[in-house]
Amino acid sequence: MTAALTTLGRYAAVVGSVTPKALARSAWPHRAPGLAIAVWHGLALSFTIALVLTTYHLVTPT
Repeated sequence: MTAALTTLGRYAAVVGSVTPKALARSAWPHRAPGLAIAVWHGLALSFTIALVLTTYHLVTPT
């Protein structure tokens, strides 16, 4: 495993599991719903890109 694969996998795991729970428990999204929606979309996009790159790196022969 390369460092890039490990880093992307860990990033996807954190963004996909820890960050949404922390964002759901926080109080600021109720005060700024537009910003909260933008953050949720950014997290979803970031998670998807990290997951696609990790899968691509695993499937593609070196």
